[in-house]
Amino acid sequence: MKGNRTREQIIDQAIRMASVLGLEGLTIGNLARTLGMSKSGLFAHFNSKENLQKAVVEQTAQRWISFVFEPAMKNGRGLPRVRALFEGWLEWESAEFLPGGCLIMSSAFEFDDRPGEIHDMLVDLQRRLYQNFERAVVQARDEGHLRGNLNEKTFVFTWVGLFLAFIHRSRMLEYEDAVHMLREGFDQLVERNR
Repeated sequence: MKGNRTREQIIDQAIRMASVLGLEGLTIGNLARTLGMSKSGLFAHFNSKENLQKAVVEQTAQRWISFVFEPAMKNGRGLPRVRALFEGWLEWESAEFLPGGCLIMSSAFEFDDRPGEIHDMLVDLQRRLYQNFERAVVQARDEGHLRGNLNEKTFVFTWVGLFLAFIHRSRMLEYEDAVHMLREGFDQLVERNR
């Protein structure tokens, strides 16, 4: 029990740090210092930096499901669910436990050209995100909320692109209008496809 609780505390802090520093910036040493633990004590929980990184990615993905996906599924099929996914993702980007934003999205750039298990995990998570969003858009089309000849892949491509632009505008450029721009862009995307 105590070991599991300690591991959870370690992963919680590791997610916070990786959100700001990136997965590569997350090291056993800097995490141990932040937690007031010995490096060997921390190492015993994961046995390698890569195992720590994988645990962080897995736990972050689980949190995303609980934070964004599961609440959205409580909404009716169609556009209400699509909008709930949009709103959940927007809330996720400013979640207290992600001070630097979504580390899955930032890690996609960090690991896009690096083969290995972390890369493969991130690719799988990103593909599942697209598939889940596409499924919600297809349901919105089937419910008659979006036009019948809508290409769900193009819609989701644009949706994700809007979020990437939002992340860049809000985090890197620190423009205060980023949320407004994101909402306006998404509303226009929906209206163009009704």
